[in-house]
Amino acid sequence: LGIEQQVCPACQRADHGTCFRCRRSRQLLDDGDGHHICKKCLEGGFVACPLCANSMPAGRGVKCEACYWRTLATKRAATASEVFSKREQANIFCAFGEWLSNEVGEQKAAVTVLRYLPFFVDVASLGTMVPSYQELLEKFSTLGLRRNLLAMRFLEMTNRIVVNEQQKRDASDLRRIDAALSGAPSVGRLREALDGYHAVLRSKLAAGKISVRSIRLSLTPAAALIAVAAKSDHQLPEQADLSRYLSVAPGQRAAVTGFVSFLKMEYKAQLEVPAKASNGDTFEVRRSLERAIAAQLKSGVRNPAECTALLVNALRYFHHMPARTAKSVAVVGILTEAPDGNVFVLHAKTKYRLPREISVPLMMNKVSANHTLDTDSRFSQDKT
Repeated sequence: LGIEQQVCPACQRADHGTCFRCRRSRQLLDDGDGHHICKKCLEGGFVACPLCANSMPAGRGVKCEACYWRTLATKRAATASEVFSKREQANIFCAFGEWLSNEVGEQKAAVTVLRYLPFFVDVASLGTMVPSYQELLEKFSTLGLRRNLLAMRFLEMTNRIVVNEQQKRDASDLRRIDAALSGAPSVGRLREALDGYHAVLRSKLAAGKISVRSIRLSLTPAAALIAVAAKSDHQLPEQADLSRYLSVAPGQRAAVTGFVSFLKMEYKAQLEVPAKASNGDTFEVRRSLERAIAAQLKSGVRNPAECTALLVNALRYFHHMPARTAKSVAVVGILTEAPDGNVFVLHAKTKYRLPREISVPLMMNKVSANHTLDTDSRFSQDKT
């Protein structure tokens, strides 16, 4: 290199680095295009891979990069397969290594193939060459099988197992049932009541009246109600506990009814599921507001009363306000236009934005939101 003075080893290899083509660490030369490549790649160019016949840089040597990683994945799978006591089980893991290379790529397969070895070892410990899906669920649970998704996909695609979707759902529900039961108090009448309700549901399952999912949907709110009663140090759920639970989980009203009936029958509990408050048909109310707003925009707003009605309907529809609240906001709020052109109703330090289709006719009529709902009243125009 023309170095005549003593230099450190790093400076001696200052012209070495990673070749732009073959990705190997060698002495680099300039190819004339601004790329630094090794002498083999510069002189040899591109050649055919001896294994797959694909084009590769000459600096790669005896195999291209894809063949290198594929060979490494196969070698690692073959070496790791020696832990199996039966040759057939070892062959399954070797086949998985080849399948993984085609599924996720050679490099990733070579890096990750050994992560799945414990799973195949546990499968081999079941004692059968092709275990049933039910055996796998009992061994790993749905959560464990989900963590080994690629291995399960390999077993399924190679027809070594047949996934039963119903068994899969049932296993998932059973796991969630166990989680609900484990979160409840371990002793006392609360636990006795929950276990008794669980036994009733299991008897119905044995009789074919309900499914495992029905047990989970019924037992989950029952366990939650038990937890609420436990926080209040009650021996059994009381009406206050039931009301408190339904206040935070109103959607469980129907599901918890069965447990309430069980408590009333078996423990003479004084419980009643509160009646659901009727707010009318929300869908029909919104459809009615849509039709009303469309009709108002089509006919146009020409007087304060029509502007008021349009503003109230817009607040109810776009901001989900009750009718009384929307009228109150329309009375005391202030209709204001921001510098960016958006129009808001300002009330109690809260801005309620109005769509352009609504705000344009209101602003054209110089509508102020701090007006009364009297059809003979005039809109004040000092705070628009």
